[in-house]
Amino acid sequence: MNEILALLTAKTVNLEGSGGGEITPQMVAAALRGMDEDVLLYAQVKFADDANSVGRLARIMYGRALNTALREGWRITKKESTDNVRRLAVFALNESIHPKHCLRCKGSGNINNEGECDRCGGTGNPQPRGQKMIASVLGVSESRAGQFWQDKLRGEMGVYIDFEQIISDELRKELKT
Repeated sequence: MNEILALLTAKTVNLEGSGGGEITPQMVAAALRGMDEDVLLYAQVKFADDANSVGRLARIMYGRALNTALREGWRITKKESTDNVRRLAVFALNESIHPKHCLRCKGSGNINNEGECDRCGGTGNPQPRGQKMIASVLGVSESRAGQFWQDKLRGEMGVYIDFEQIISDELRKELKT
C-alpha cells in the first residue's frame, strides 16, 4: 500500500500486474477529491509534502482536539489551558507526518539481517514517546504528562491512523475501477 501512497509524490510509478499503465499523481489526487477536508489535507501534507496546507490542517486538528476535550470532559487543571490542547494537537500531527524510526535497526526491524531488533521488537518503530518528552512539549509536569496527557496523545495519534486507513481504502477502491 505504501507504493500506492507514494503516487502522491511528484513522480509516476508503473504498477506491476496492473496492465502496465502508469498512474500519475494527478490521477491519485483525483481519486481523493471526495474525501473530507481534514483527510484530504492530511494526505496532501504527509504524502505530497504540501507545505502550504500544514497551517490549515493544524488549525482544523486543533479544533477537533478541542471538540474531543469538551465532548469527553477532559479535566484540565488550573495551570493548564487550551494552549496545552493546541500543543498536543500539533505534537500529534508532527509525529504522524514525520514518524520516527528505531535508531538501532534504522527502521528495518532487523539487525544486520541476523534477527529481530531487540530494541524495537522487530517493528522498526521507536519506543512510544515518554512522559518526559510529552511534559516538555506541553509544558506540564512529568507526572501530569503520564497520568493524563499521554493517553490523550494516543487518542490524537489514533485519528491519523484512521485517516491513513481511509486514504488507503479510497485509493484501493479507486485503483480497482
